[in-house]
Amino acid sequence: MAKHLSYFITALLFACSPTEQARFPSTKTHEVHSPYSSEGMVITPDALATQIGIDILESGGTAFDAMIAVELALAVVYPSSGSIGGGGFMLYRTQDNDFGSLDYSVQKSRVHSDSCLIGIPGTIDGLFKVYKKFGTKPFDSLITPSIQLAQKGIALSLSEADRLNQIRSSLNHKTRFVSAFQGREYWQQGDTLIQPLLYHTLSAIRNKGRDAFYKGTIADLILNELRAQGSHITQTELESYSATWRKPLHIDYKGLEITAMGLPSTGGIVLGQIIKNIEHYDLNRLGGALSQRVIQLMAEIERRAYADLATYLHTIDLDSTPTYTLFEDEYVWEKMIDFSFDKASPSVSIPNRPLDFVPEQNTHYTIADKWGNVVSVTTSLHHSFGSKTVVKGAGFFLNSIPKPTDTSLSTPYYPSYMTPLIVSQGNQFLAAISSSGGANIPSVLAQLFVNLFEFRQTTQ
Repeated sequence: MAKHLSYFITALLFACSPTEQARFPSTKTHEVHSPYSSEGMVITPDALATQIGIDILESGGTAFDAMIAVELALAVVYPSSGSIGGGGFMLYRTQDNDFGSLDYSVQKSRVHSDSCLIGIPGTIDGLFKVYKKFGTKPFDSLITPSIQLAQKGIALSLSEADRLNQIRSSLNHKTRFVSAFQGREYWQQGDTLIQPLLYHTLSAIRNKGRDAFYKGTIADLILNELRAQGSHITQTELESYSATWRKPLHIDYKGLEITAMGLPSTGGIVLGQIIKNIEHYDLNRLGGALSQRVIQLMAEIERRAYADLATYLHTIDLDSTPTYTLFEDEYVWEKMIDFSFDKASPSVSIPNRPLDFVPEQNTHYTIADKWGNVVSVTTSLHHSFGSKTVVKGAGFFLNSIPKPTDTSLSTPYYPSYMTPLIVSQGNQFLAAISSSGGANIPSVLAQLFVNLFEFRQTTQ
């Protein structure tokens, strides 16, 4: 375990942006933990969320316990992407080398509304699905740290203060009350953000479980907010939301196994095509990471993969959308038959339909425990701060979803590029990587993957 754990620490650093400094209010004196511990490790975009995850591991919890605690913490400390009003994907590896994934992504209503592009949140149902299957510690111990953060407040970093200032006009326009996020005319670094409504919401979930969110008082508040915003989401749709355990994608690459999120995420399929195409080339003989020939090759491979994204993956149908077909050896080889290092391929020469690059703001975190359990999770409100709508009486942001096309109205899923990955070899876990970046995620991850496993670069 120790040998590949040290490598995992290196590889894992690719997963997220650098963790920000501790942001407890100055009246609190909490020691900030390292993201690494003898009990495992936790990598998130926020120091407080990381600390909470490490605390769970050090109290005997598993990576799955820590995942629940971290996700709830991000709802408090990272509201631009981590709200309980959104959803996400969890990829996991158990200590027995079993792989799986949980889809708790936001879903569309069966009735489309042009005036309200908000979907059904999946985060809370997803967390309770994880807890039912893998949880070992009392749920109270996993949610209480977040409840305390919401009640006592956090000190804003400079970037968080700037983000809240930037959305002030949208908040004033879309939020029907003065929310905690509008508590000051101008936020500054070090200001304390206290979220009393979110404190009560999380407390209700602690006391009454999943149904507090989907059937109880919180559900009523959500539905009232949705109706006020013009949504047609019904009480039945909210109550019946159910996160789904799905089989992940498995991509073989020169003896390595890449496990990626499958549909309704399209990112893993696009990544699979890029990686399987790269497999046919010796990148080091072509000149290495920064050589012109490697850069040209990567660009041409990605050009073709994104053409297929536009052609086959713009609408998500779990029964008919192709998956493994798009990265079978014969298929990817044929895609490159007209490639030449002597010239660039005009994009118009590659069959495709116009690709609508839908912005997607997301965050990622990865957790590993001492037993060998690993979770790689990507969550999103779709846009930064979602719809910029805070639920009156509940205190959290609701998601936003893309405007559906005529062909996508029949499916509850919208295209997402979120792509958590786990890389292994036999029974040995090697790395977990992911990224933010919307439609750019598959190409970013492909570059990270070849940097690690072809060019043997470190994360530094």
